[in-house]
Amino acid sequence: MLIILVFTMMIAMLIITEFVQANSSEEPDCITHVGYDKNADLPGFSYQDPNGLVCIPFAQTSQQPPEGYQGEDFYIEEFIDAKIKKKWQEFSQDSDAARPIIELARSFSLGEFRNTGIVSPIGKIEANEDVNLADIRRPAFFGQSVHNEKIAKVDDKTYIVEFTVPRDRYERLHLKVYTSIKLRGWFIEGEGILDNTGNKTHAIAIMIGGRSIETTAIHHPDDPLYTYDPETKKYKGISYPNEKGMTEKWGLRQWRDYLYALNQAGFDVLTIDKRGHGISGGLTASDTGEQAEDLFRMLDQLESGNGLRILTPTDELLVGEQAAGKLLRGEQAKSVSAIIGGSSQGSIVTAWAMQKNFAEFCPYNNPGGRCTSPYEYNIKGALMLADFAAGIGYMEPVYMLLEGCLRTMENVMFLPSSEILTNIDKWPAVFFGKGLWDKYVSVEGTFDAYKRATGLKELVFVRGPHSENEYGQENVIFMRTKMVEFAIQAVVNPGIKIPGPANLKSAVCSSPPYWEPSSKP
Repeated sequence: MLIILVFTMMIAMLIITEFVQANSSEEPDCITHVGYDKNADLPGFSYQDPNGLVCIPFAQTSQQPPEGYQGEDFYIEEFIDAKIKKKWQEFSQDSDAARPIIELARSFSLGEFRNTGIVSPIGKIEANEDVNLADIRRPAFFGQSVHNEKIAKVDDKTYIVEFTVPRDRYERLHLKVYTSIKLRGWFIEGEGILDNTGNKTHAIAIMIGGRSIETTAIHHPDDPLYTYDPETKKYKGISYPNEKGMTEKWGLRQWRDYLYALNQAGFDVLTIDKRGHGISGGLTASDTGEQAEDLFRMLDQLESGNGLRILTPTDELLVGEQAAGKLLRGEQAKSVSAIIGGSSQGSIVTAWAMQKNFAEFCPYNNPGGRCTSPYEYNIKGALMLADFAAGIGYMEPVYMLLEGCLRTMENVMFLPSSEILTNIDKWPAVFFGKGLWDKYVSVEGTFDAYKRATGLKELVFVRGPHSENEYGQENVIFMRTKMVEFAIQAVVNPGIKIPGPANLKSAVCSSPPYWEPSSKP
């Protein structure tokens, strides 16, 4: 039934896109209210939905080229690394104005997300110490009746993996810590992806969760995302864990469903907690440039075994040479087909990894660092959920100051500067999945990134907020289905173009007629 519903929606979306492209204006023509998590009136486009005329809202860009701007490309030229640092240096001359930015930057630099094990002692580990991999929660843990998650079905083909990586620059310079870090997570073996000839292609989907996401944290199905305050008439997110003691981190059920869906499509799925998160070590959770490098370190260690430990589904521990090549099916790190992707902060990690692999990469948090040439691993494309690819130019101005402070004072790279947008045309394939009232990067920014991409590409907007877990059930299912279909095509059939919107209005109005529940008209 679900497959039929999604197929029907796909046909409807094609018809909608063609209609809107023929009847479009770029200027918003209506205003409507959205609930979680903006609680605000937003501009939108009027559109005839199946249930009547609606105003479809979207987040606009606050930073615009100044009147008389003489440059050629404002969102590229004004948000490169050098301009970000210059802007911060000028702003920081006013110490009173700079103080709150510095405090925010320091909170980003030194901070960990570790809720796993708070609700249930099963799976609780000391992430910065040596760990018995058997103590880490397996997918079967989430098959208990209280959870009843689909991910439990892949327990018999799931390996617990542990990689060894160096400290990031912040920890070395500011904390004087030089020991290695252990990254831990799951490797779920897939059956291979069927192509048009009936043959199977093996490929790895490397998926990185958003900020604060912990792979093995508990999300109880009865716990809500938010509450409604009748006095303020606003929706407010609930912080977990809370006094009920059922959920460690909200959103993990949906995230594990993304992993499960990719595996059911035939992909090997590799996911780890980012450094500073959950069951992985590290004292800081924010250096996305370093987290991007971790993706390549993991591929290399899967080949060589150096620094790698694997616990098999039958509880056999493989270390070093014993683990070398075990999960690569005879491929080498640079030859195995891979899709990389993530949500929110995971999308930033993905963007830096694509930059490293297909363009040059410069360590902007290291004044003495050298730029590198493209790595040239066999990456087929990127899955960008709640994406940040358009970077700081399409965010509120305060984020430019925050990033300038992080790079110069804290030696941390977090948000993308415009070097990503400059080189996105070198990516072989990219999928953008976005909530229309995303509070970070504007819808116009994601549409700009989509237009600049030249390979296989797809843009999917839904009527919801930033996080891919918070769109509402129908939108989450729709986004997951589209993402998996794109991932398959990027691996086995990348040469066929996917029809897309010609302008912003057609992009916004091609969103399926599902609403995040608190925002439904």
